[in-house]
Amino acid sequence: MKHAIAFTTFFLFFTGLVRAEESLIRLDDPTIKLASALGKQINVRFAESFASNRLAKTDYDGLVVSEAPEAKVCLFGREQGIDPELPALKDFGRADAGDICLARADVLVRVEMQVVEGAPPVPFYATVKTSCLWVCRAVRGNSYI
Repeated sequence: MKHAIAFTTFFLFFTGLVRAEESLIRLDDPTIKLASALGKQINVRFAESFASNRLAKTDYDGLVVSEAPEAKVCLFGREQGIDPELPALKDFGRADAGDICLARADVLVRVEMQVVEGAPPVPFYATVKTSCLWVCRAVRGNSYI
């Protein structure tokens, strides 16, 4: 049994299934441009003040950004268990749109930081989180190859 656990841990670590160090980005940071994330998936951590008594957990993967009105963000997450028609989400849910809208200050984006000197920053969104990986192949001057 010990060997099975050791092998599984080794396999997960070296295949990247064990998360490297994650960083949290505040969505109310004025440098974050949510327009580029519309229609894309993000991994989020909801503020405890929002999640308590409303959601089963604080961390969700693959929520889709549907809108980004002033100081708010709207997210689709029915498949992940965030049902806008739940009574606990009645003040945030939009049943007609199928998403929830809340203050950006209540949402942190979880990203795995990969720093490559001279490369553009890692995007915090992806079209399909399980299929996309940010990689900077090479940097030559100001152009990326």
